Parts: sequence; structure tokens; C-alpha cells
Amino acid sequence: MNNTLKQLLSIYWLRPETALWRQCDIIAMKNFKFISPSIEIGSGDGLFSFIRSGGNVNIKYDVFSSTSNIDKFFKNVDVYDHYNKKTPSSYFTNPKYKIDIGFDHKKSLLLKSKPVGIYKDLKKGDANKILPFESESFQSLFSNIIYWLREPNFAISEISRVLAPNGKACLMLPDESFLECSFYNNYYLKKKDKNFKFLNLIDRGRFSSNIKHAKSQKKWEKLFRDNNLRVFDHNKHLSKEIVYAWDIGFRPFFPMLKKMSDNLKISSKEKVKKEWINNLFNYAKPLIELEKNNLSSRKTFHCYVLEKR
Repeated sequence: MNNTLKQLLSIYWLRPETALWRQCDIIAMKNFKFISPSIEIGSGDGLFSFIRSGGNVNIKYDVFSSTSNIDKFFKNVDVYDHYNKKTPSSYFTNPKYKIDIGFDHKKSLLLKSKPVGIYKDLKKGDANKILPFESESFQSLFSNIIYWLREPNFAISEISRVLAPNGKACLMLPDESFLECSFYNNYYLKKKDKNFKFLNLIDRGRFSSNIKHAKSQKKWEKLFRDNNLRVFDHNKHLSKEIVYAWDIGFRPFFPMLKKMSDNLKISSKEKVKKEWINNLFNYAKPLIELEKNNLSSRKTFHCYVLEKR
């Protein structure tokens, strides 16, 4: 765990709350394996799956190396929708396995994932629509974007269609309790208190753009049954404490941190980053240990491994 957490803190060093979330995801996925032919739907830049595979990323690289429009961050612009051609594939080493297909709707993210090398092939497409794959094409499938899509029932039906009989799909899905952990939702959307309108700057459209669907375990599992999928393995992760930390994290300060990082001399940036990561690790590791030992119901995400009937 220590190496994985340090790798995540390195690539997300200016937004360490994301590293916490991703580490919790990796722990939750412990009972899922990619079996070829395999696919990730919503593969993004590939870094999450690369780190999970045991890969190592050169300290010179981070997800902020390929961003743009930082000055429009608080206008809800996707600053990561940008591709930096200068990223060498030599920065990414030692994955223990590869995934056959990375599938995403953004060209820039697919281009970013190419030098990472976790996917054997890349396919651009919209998961809101019929997937461009033959029925029963895959033995294993992973996706953590189903709750972003317009119709999760349709998306799950498509996942079922492209899975081979007895194939496995690992899905990350928010519980309805996740909504309780948003300061924006609790203090502004629910109460309509104008004093908390500033929380718009922190939320940045997440509830309207990303967290479209949050359901109870009972409701998610009904969707699975309706689509010929049975629950093979299930656990809950992301305690409310972790999500509270993630909900704000370093988000309000990111544009300034990015500018400061960009203005560091190359000779000193690596040293500063190493010190930064080591300091963050001292806080992140105990939080992850608390998450692992927290067996209460105060967890906000489901990790499902589903089997095609």
C-alpha cells in the first residue's frame, strides 16, 4: 500500500485529496482481476489503472503537466482537457498487466493515456450510447463513470450485453448517503441560504455534471438483476470522513498552487515535490488506515463485482 499511495500522491501532489480517493478505490477493488479480453469504460488518462497495476511513474510527471485554462478554473472549465505531446513513455514503468481496450469520449484523455501504456488499444466513443462492440466481447470490464451518464439503466444493460457469459464487471457507484457529504448540497442547494452561495466555487459543477445518480444498495442491485447480472462481490468504501476531506481538499487553492509549481526552477522543483509528498504521506497513510479499519455503515460508495448470468 505504501508504494501505491506514494505514487498517487506524486501524480496528484497539488490535489492530494484525489490520491486519498483513488487509494480507497484500489483497496475496494481487491477482489477484481482483469481477464482478457478486457475493457475499461471511462478510461481517462489511464493513470488510475496504471498505478493499480503496480506501475511506477517518474517523479518528474504529474497530472498537472498537461492542463490548460487554469485562469478559468472557477468558471467550471475542465482544465484537464488538454494534451501535452512532450510526455515520454519512459516515465511509466513496470505495470504487472495490461488492459485490452481503453474506452473514453475525450480525445485528449486517450492521447494522454497512450504513453502510459496500460491499454493495448484505445477506442473513442460515448458510453451514453450503444457501445461499439459485439455482444459477449469481454471477459472483464471496469468502469467508475456509470453515475456520470444520463441513463445508468441503459449503460448497465450495455455492459451486460458486451460481457461474455460468466464475465465479470467491476463498477464504482455512489450510495445515496454520498450526497450528505457535500457542503454545497447541504448548505446551499438544500437550505437555499445565499450566504453559502460561494460554495459554488468549490463544487465547480460536480453535482450537476458528475454526480448525476446516487442510489441505495437495494436500488442499484435491482438494476443489476433487471439486466441479467448477479452480485459476485460487494463492499462499501469511502467513509464520510474521507469524503468530507475530499469535498474541499486543496481545490480552492489549486490555480495558485499550479502557478507556484510552474514558477519553480527545474533544479529545485523535484526536491520540493519530494518533501511535499513525504509530508503529505504522514497525513494520508493514517487516514487510509482508518478507512481500512472502519467497518461502520458510514461509507458512501459501492464497489460491485458483477457476473453475467
